[in-house]
Amino acid sequence: MIADVRALIAFRVGTRAHGPRRLALTLLLLVTVVVVAHLLASEARDLYPARAGEARLLLPTAYLGLLITAALAAIGSAGGRELILREHAVAYPVTPHVDHLGALLLSPLNLAWALQVLALLALTTFTMTTGASVAAGLALTVLWVATSTVAGQTLSWVVEWVRTLPHGLWLVRGTGAALVALVVGIVVQGNTIAVLDSFPTRRWALAAYLGSAGSWLVWAQMLGELLALMVLAYAVGLAVATALARRPRREESRAESRRITRRATPTGDLAALLRIDRASVWRSVPLRRGAVVLAVLPGTVAALGRIPWETMPVLPGLVASGAALLFGVNAWCLDGPGAWWRDSLPARPRLMLLARAIVVLETVVAPMALTLVLAVARARDAPTLAEIVALACASAVITGQVVSRSMDWAVRRPYAADLRGVRATPAPPAVMAGYSARLAITTTLTGIAYGACGLAGRIDLALLLTMAMSLFIARRIVATVRRWDIADIRSRVVATVASA
Repeated sequence: MIADVRALIAFRVGTRAHGPRRLALTLLLLVTVVVVAHLLASEARDLYPARAGEARLLLPTAYLGLLITAALAAIGSAGGRELILREHAVAYPVTPHVDHLGALLLSPLNLAWALQVLALLALTTFTMTTGASVAAGLALTVLWVATSTVAGQTLSWVVEWVRTLPHGLWLVRGTGAALVALVVGIVVQGNTIAVLDSFPTRRWALAAYLGSAGSWLVWAQMLGELLALMVLAYAVGLAVATALARRPRREESRAESRRITRRATPTGDLAALLRIDRASVWRSVPLRRGAVVLAVLPGTVAALGRIPWETMPVLPGLVASGAALLFGVNAWCLDGPGAWWRDSLPARPRLMLLARAIVVLETVVAPMALTLVLAVARARDAPTLAEIVALACASAVITGQVVSRSMDWAVRRPYAADLRGVRATPAPPAVMAGYSARLAITTTLTGIAYGACGLAGRIDLALLLTMAMSLFIARRIVATVRRWDIADIRSRVVATVASA
C-alpha cells in the first residue's frame, strides 16, 4: 500500500513541469512559515506573559475547531482529494487502502486546514509558560492534528456511505439541518461556554500544558489516548472506505439520468450561452455541494460569531475565494468534452467569455451577499458611515479581484477536469492549493486595508483605494479579453479542457 501511494505521488509530481522542484520549494516554504510562526508566538509570549493564561482558555476551542474544519473539508470533497483521477483509475485500479491513505496525505493542500493547524501550533506555543518544555506541548498538539484529520476523514467516508443508501441523501440533509438548528439553539440560549467545556478536547488541551510544565504521567496518558483514537479512527475509516467502494454512487447516477423538461428558446445569444453555463454548474455534483456549503456555512458562522464591524471587510474575501475555487479558477473546465461543440456555436468569442464571466460572478456574489446579510444582521454594534462605506467598497473590489483573476487564470492556464465525479476538482490538488493561497492572501490584505479605513473613519481613503484598485482590475480584464481574442489561445483552451 505504501509503495502504491509513493508511486502515485511520484506520478502526480512528475506529470507537472518542474514538479519535484516545486514540491521541494513548497515543503521548504511550509517549514519556514511554521518556524516563523513559532518564533513570533514565543516572542509574543515573553512580551505579554499575562495574556498567556487568558489564551490558554481558548486552546480547547481551537482543538475542537480543527476537528470540525478537518471533517467539513473532507465531507465537502466527498472523502478528500484523490491521488489519481477517476478516469485514470480505470486503467490503473486503486484499492480503497491507497485511496484512504492518499486522501489523508493530501489534507495539507486544503488552505482552511493548513491555516487552522498553523494557528493552533502558534496558540500552543503562546500559551506555554516561560521556561517550560514547549516541545512536549507541541508534540501533543501535533498528535491531535493527526488524530483529528484521521477522524474527519473517517466521518467523511461515513457520510458518503450514507449518501449511497436509498434515502441517504435526504438523511444527510436532515442531519445537517438538525445540527445547524442545534447550534443555533445553544447560542440563543447562552449555553455556548458550558457546551464547549463538556467536550473532551478540554482534557487534551490541558494535558498539553501539563506536559510542558513537567507533569509527564498525565501527558503520557493523554498521548496514549490520542494515539489509540487515531489508530481506531484509521481502521474504521478504512473499513467504511472499502464498503463504499462496492456501493453505487446514486447521486452521480441521478445527475446523469434525470429527465430535463424542454424550455422556451432563449431570446438571444447571450441568454442561450448563460443557460448552457448555468446548467453546467448545477448538473455537477461537487459544484452543487460546494455551492450549498458556501451558502450556508459562512453565513451561519458569521451570524453565530457576531463579527464586529471593524473586521467585517475581511469576510467577503474568504467567501469569494472559496466560491472561485469551485470552478472559476479553471472556468472552461465546465464544458469538458463538450468544449468542441460549444466552440462551434455561432456566437462571438467575446460573448462566450462574457457569459462565462457572468456565471462566475453569480457564483461569487450569491454566497457572499447572503453571508454579509447574516453578518450585518447579527453584528455586535451599530456601524458608522465610514464602516458601511468601507464594507461596500471592500465587497465590490474583492469581487472584481476574484472574478478578474479567475478568468485570467482560466484563459492562461487551462486544465482538463471532469466535474461529474463527486470528488472532482477543477485543477490538480497542488495547483488548487496555490490558487487558494494567492486568492486568500490578496483578498485578506484588501479586506484589512478597508477595515483600517472604516476604523479610522476615513471615507475619502476608502474611495481613493477603490479607484486605484479598480484601475488594476480593469487592466487585468482588458488583458484577458485581448488574450482571448487570439484564435490560437482559444484553440489551446478548448483542446485542453476537451481532453477530460
